[in-house]
Amino acid sequence: MQDTAIVTDSYAFLRTGLPVFTIPHRIRLLGQEVEDTELTADAMFDRLVRSGPCTSASMPEVVPPKPDTVRTTLELAARESRSIVAIHSSGMVSPIHQAVVSASRDLAGVSVRVIDSRSVSLGLGFLVETAAAAAAAGSDMNRITREVAGTVPRLFATFFAESLHYLERSTGLTASLSRLGSLLGIKPLLTMEEGRLIPIEKVCSREQLTNTLCAHVLEYTQIEQIGIMHHAYADVAISLRERLPLEIPGISVVDLPYPPGLAAQLGPNVVGAVVVERCL
Repeated sequence: MQDTAIVTDSYAFLRTGLPVFTIPHRIRLLGQEVEDTELTADAMFDRLVRSGPCTSASMPEVVPPKPDTVRTTLELAARESRSIVAIHSSGMVSPIHQAVVSASRDLAGVSVRVIDSRSVSLGLGFLVETAAAAAAAGSDMNRITREVAGTVPRLFATFFAESLHYLERSTGLTASLSRLGSLLGIKPLLTMEEGRLIPIEKVCSREQLTNTLCAHVLEYTQIEQIGIMHHAYADVAISLRERLPLEIPGISVVDLPYPPGLAAQLGPNVVGAVVVERCL
């Protein structure tokens, strides 16, 4: 029996074969709730397009997971270990962190630590893989928790999102600013600060977008990993994947999937970069 089991959620980008228990997100889509493991962002937006004009009522929404799903996942992890470290997507963009906090209070016979990664995708996955490797090497819950908590400040994410109506809901963008931005053709660049999506800059053209995203990534001088995700921005994503290794010798850029749950909040027509800095 391993001393500590690792639990995460479906926003995590994982590449290793280390044992990890994953809780799926749920999305309310056109009156039905589905787990995000059952569809892709492309499939979700295709269904929305076929359903007719997009309205506030038809927009997809991330909803809390079923309590039984969370409880069952934690119980399975508890059977394999004496303690659990649960590392989840930012609580500002996902309801799973709070759901696991609530469920862990009722879990008897095992200690549970729940960590808000304040990140998604590659950032979250980096934490989870770090924790899973430490658990496999025999580290206890306290040591894993300290290592993960010390890594969280090294995670960064920047996104460009075209769909201002989605951002009204996920970032607090006002309807008046949304209408003005649509009228002027100005779209926001967003960064993830303390786990919250914050508009930081205005972008007008695709050429400007590539340069701006590249400049934001290059602000980090000790980069360990970079990932690029997109929806309907393949040209910008390809440009970034080709350009960044030239700017940062020795770095490889990971092609990231666009999680459907995150897509439900940022909308279609998105490109983003996730950065992990080295430990100094």
